[in-house]
Amino acid sequence: FSSAPPPVRFACAMAAASAAEEAREEALRSLARRIFQVGCKAVEPATAVLNAVKLHGNTLQVRDECISLTGFDDILVVGAGKASIAMVEALEKILGKRITRGVVVTKYGHAEGHTLSSRFEVFEAAHPTPDELSLAATGRVLEVAEAAGPRTLVLCCVSGGSSALLCAPAAGLSLAEKHEATKQLLGCGCPVHEKNAVLKHLSRVKGGQLLCACRPARVVTLVLSDVVGDPLDSIGSGPTVPDPWTFADCMKVLENYHLKGTFPKACLEHLDKGVRGLVPDTPKAPE
Repeated sequence: FSSAPPPVRFACAMAAASAAEEAREEALRSLARRIFQVGCKAVEPATAVLNAVKLHGNTLQVRDECISLTGFDDILVVGAGKASIAMVEALEKILGKRITRGVVVTKYGHAEGHTLSSRFEVFEAAHPTPDELSLAATGRVLEVAEAAGPRTLVLCCVSGGSSALLCAPAAGLSLAEKHEATKQLLGCGCPVHEKNAVLKHLSRVKGGQLLCACRPARVVTLVLSDVVGDPLDSIGSGPTVPDPWTFADCMKVLENYHLKGTFPKACLEHLDKGVRGLVPDTPKAPE
């Protein structure tokens, strides 16, 4: 003896359960999308700067630090990296005409449609290996930095890509040699902090050397990290922070990745001079 109603009721129950499961999955997908969107919004360059920097009358607040602007005659802005345009646009939105002038260098195509005023020089250059425009842009950055005086506030915006976009080879090194060194470091499989450690020691601007160029000005750096763990000396090769790496560390990197036999001769000789104390090392804390 059999009856039709139980299978019908079972089928209806299965359909209801399936619909409920689909509804729960869609709710989870919707929640995941919202979490993703909120996360992306929070790390947008302009949003990050606007959240971190506030202007209260003549006081500039950067996170927990307050800086009185009455002690400065000039405010200079330097930006480098793939996110630098958006970061500097946010700074200009906050400070407006208080900014005296600025220089920004970003990757080709990343400055299109920017809204920066005529107070800014905007450069586009190559990434991940530098080119002639990288040299030109960095030359202007250094000129602006070296013109800063004791009553100058320099605001630096650093983001991923700065290591290639800020290019000023150390004395005696050519762009071609620096280009080849960068190419080999990118292809050897070493982590970004080791790559940047070597590049800092082949440069006149990386590894805290931009900070030195700004002396005796007050320097505040806004950093948008693209490196796991946020090591400030590795992000964009840390142009305004002390460098814990030495020339000897750089030679070990080349040895570990079997680059000493192929690395550009002039670059290898420069690192060797540094190991022997014939070339000044990058600035160390608490310099």
